[in-house]
Amino acid sequence: MAKRFRVLMVSLVLAGVLCLALPGLASAGITSAQWSETAYNGLDDFYGTTVVAYEAGSTAKLAVSVQNTGVYDITIKSAKVTFDWGEEYSTTDFPSQVKAGDFGIVRFAFTVPSTDVATNMVLHAYEIAVVYEIQNGATAVNWVSWELANDLNLDNDPMVPDSETIYAVSAGVATAVAGSAYTLADYDGEWTWTGAAPAGTIYASYKYTELLFNGDGVRKVGYLTTAPVVAGSEVVCLVNDGAETVTKLDSTAYSIDYATGKITLGTAPSTLQTVRVYYSYYNVWTASGADFAVYSADQLDANQLAGTYDSMYRSATFDSTEGLQLEQEAETLADLGDVEYANGNFAAAEGYYQQAIDTMNEAIAADTSLNTGVEDILIGLGTGAGAWIDSQAAKGDAEATKLEAEADRIAALTDAEANKLNAEAGFADLYGVFLILIGVAGVLAAAGGIVWSVSRLVAARRM
Repeated sequence: MAKRFRVLMVSLVLAGVLCLALPGLASAGITSAQWSETAYNGLDDFYGTTVVAYEAGSTAKLAVSVQNTGVYDITIKSAKVTFDWGEEYSTTDFPSQVKAGDFGIVRFAFTVPSTDVATNMVLHAYEIAVVYEIQNGATAVNWVSWELANDLNLDNDPMVPDSETIYAVSAGVATAVAGSAYTLADYDGEWTWTGAAPAGTIYASYKYTELLFNGDGVRKVGYLTTAPVVAGSEVVCLVNDGAETVTKLDSTAYSIDYATGKITLGTAPSTLQTVRVYYSYYNVWTASGADFAVYSADQLDANQLAGTYDSMYRSATFDSTEGLQLEQEAETLADLGDVEYANGNFAAAEGYYQQAIDTMNEAIAADTSLNTGVEDILIGLGTGAGAWIDSQAAKGDAEATKLEAEADRIAALTDAEANKLNAEAGFADLYGVFLILIGVAGVLAAAGGIVWSVSRLVAARRM
C-alpha cells in the first residue's frame, strides 16, 4: 500500500522542510524561495520524490527572500525565473532599494502552461535571477583606476583605444597629462614621452579587454564571461595579431543580448584576429530548483481522491463480516490506484480511487448497521429490566395491602392477642420490604452493567 497511512509523516517532514530554503537555493543574497497556493506539495509516487505541483492553466506564485549582505545599499534592477520548457517569467514586484544588511521580497505570479508545453511526465528545473546594482554603480570589467606607470609599460593589454588617462602626481596633487605628451600602443601597453617627462610620479587609468573568441574565418558568436551587461557599456574590439593593432568596432558591426552577454558579429574574424570586449555588468543573485510539477486535470483529480481515501474513517477492526470484507476490497482497489498512478495512468488511477472511496463508505455503513442493531438489543434489555423492577414494586404494594387487611381482622381479637399479632405482622411487613429492597438493588446493579456495556460498544464504534 504505497500511500496508505503515510499522510501524517509526509506532513511533518514538509513542515520542517518549508521552514528552510528549498533544495538547490544556496546562493549569496537569496535566502529562501517559497511557492504558494499549490495544487499539491509533498511526496508524489509518480515522480518518486517531493514536488511543488500546479495544475496546468492555474496561477503559480513564488516569493523569493533576498538579503543584502554587503556594506553598500543596492538597487534591484530586474528579476526573472526561467524554466526548462523555454519560458522565462519576469516581475516588477520587488523593492527598488535594499539597504546594507536588510531583507527584501521579490514576488512572482505567472500562468502555468499546458502539458503540451510543459509535460507532466517529468519534473521541471528552474532558475531564479535577481539583478542588482551596487550603490556606487555597475561593476566594470577590466578597469584600472590607478597604476604606477613610471616604467612606460602598462601591465594589462590589449587596451581599449583612447581609454587611458595619464596623471602626474606631485606634492599630493594629480594633474592629467595631455595626450600630445606621449604615444601609447594599445596592443601591448608600451608608451613613450614625446618630450620631457613631467615632474612627479606617473600613474595611469585605463580600460583593457576580455577575450570573446579567436577568429577562424567561420565563427561569429561568443559569450561574455559575466552578464547581464549594462546596456550601451560595451566596447567591442578587433585585435589584429599580425599588424599588432586594436580597432573599435562600430555598433552596426555586431549585435548583443544584454541579458545573456551573447555577441554576434556580422563578419567572421580571420585566423590572425581575435575579438575582445570591455563592458560593465550588473551583479546577479541566482538560485535553482528541479521540483516543479505541472499536473494534468486527471492527475490532480487522482491525487486528491487518493488523499481523500487516506483520510477516511477506519476502526481498528470492523465488527461485521460484511464490513471487514468491504474494507479489504477497498484497500485492494486503492492499491490498484497506486499502481496506475505510479505508472502515469492517471485516469485509471482516478477510477480506482473513487471505487475505493465508495467501497469504504459501504464498509462503514455496514458496520454502523450492525452496531445499531446491537445497541437496540441492549437498550431493549434495559427497558425489560425496568419493567421487571416496576412489577416487583407493584407486587410489594399488593402484599402490603394484604397485610393491612389481615391486621384489621385481628383487631377484633383480644387486645393481648391483637398486640401479639400486630407485632408479628409488623415484623413480617418489615421483613417483606427488606427482601424487596434487596431484589431491587440486585436488579439496579444488573441494569447498570448493561448500560455500561452499551456505552462501551457505542464508544468503540465511534473510534
